[in-house]
Amino acid sequence: MFGSTTGSQVIKFKGNKEKNDFAKVLVKKFQQYFKENNLTPYATPAMWLKAFTALSSWILVYSFVMSDVLSNLPTGWYYFSLIAAFTLLGFTNIFIAFAISHDAAHGAFSKKKWINKIMGLTFNFTGGNIYLLTKIHGTHHLFANIHGIDPQMESHGLLRNTPYEKYLQKHKYQHLYVVLIYALAYLHWVVIKDFKWMFFEKHIGNEKDIKHPLSEYFILVFFKILYFTLNLALPLIFLAAPTWVIITGFVMIHVFPGMAFALIFQANHVFEGTNYPVPNNEGQIANNYAIHTLETTLDFARKNKLATFLMGGINVHAVHHMFPQYCHIHNNALTEILIETCGEYGLKYNEVPTFSKAVRIHFSMLKRLSKPDANVTAYDQRHANIFQIQ
Repeated sequence: MFGSTTGSQVIKFKGNKEKNDFAKVLVKKFQQYFKENNLTPYATPAMWLKAFTALSSWILVYSFVMSDVLSNLPTGWYYFSLIAAFTLLGFTNIFIAFAISHDAAHGAFSKKKWINKIMGLTFNFTGGNIYLLTKIHGTHHLFANIHGIDPQMESHGLLRNTPYEKYLQKHKYQHLYVVLIYALAYLHWVVIKDFKWMFFEKHIGNEKDIKHPLSEYFILVFFKILYFTLNLALPLIFLAAPTWVIITGFVMIHVFPGMAFALIFQANHVFEGTNYPVPNNEGQIANNYAIHTLETTLDFARKNKLATFLMGGINVHAVHHMFPQYCHIHNNALTEILIETCGEYGLKYNEVPTFSKAVRIHFSMLKRLSKPDANVTAYDQRHANIFQIQ
């Protein structure tokens, strides 16, 4: 649970002229898009309104919970409704993480670092740690689906997310018990994951033998105390419900929201049709970063405006992975440019129309990986015909 999971190998991408031309053309087209439409690549007024909506939703739900107005209901309904309200509070946390914290972690909210830093603190407020998220999630962006260096693939043996994870007998049933793992993912992040990465991991991606600033240890502890105070201690003190109801409510802040959070993120990369690139002995990946992203990333429900709004554009993932410095409010428009450019270069863009379809092919891949002899592509041979490895 607290053991180190990141290897000491330094990973590098090695493309060739044709591959690199694709990335250069894409950059040029994106820059042209912003210029022609007179747009900033950072947060627009619509994005600021979205951030205000996310924060306001938390304030409203938390105020409703702490008002204890539900205590006027019959006892059974009071308990049930209070637990449901705690669950809704958890979903507002996830909405804040998607709508605000994620962009801030990438410096995509504003060109001013201090604004990104302030907006990033919203993640601490929801139980996480923005300092660690920036490092861990940034590493995931760089090395998606590369075993031993992508933090999003690690599960301490509970799941086999890659074909290179050591096979254990329990993995035979992982596509069944994964629901429980995902349901506990948010609570694990709040209680264990941040401490594990701060105190027990020596490496995060290509950053080896990390020495964290002393101030970050204090910030970690301060916001964890604040989180538990707001979401557990104060309700225990001021609400009329029994202790067991409030503790259940606190747990439920994390269960269904955490399940949704984990499914959304994991479905982007662990799906039927994805790739698991393998570095050579020198740590080189025979690809460039842009095409690596195409081969390891899935977009879903891109044309569903409500889903995209609530997920903070996480479902429009390929562009975000390539250009995380762009605010997610732009991702749908940029994806149309990406699709066009992929067509010009004969590259496949991975997409399914709905979230339910993304979940189905995610579970299908987990079932495939539940077999010890799972046959999964290490490098996409479809593209090898177009771009000869040099």
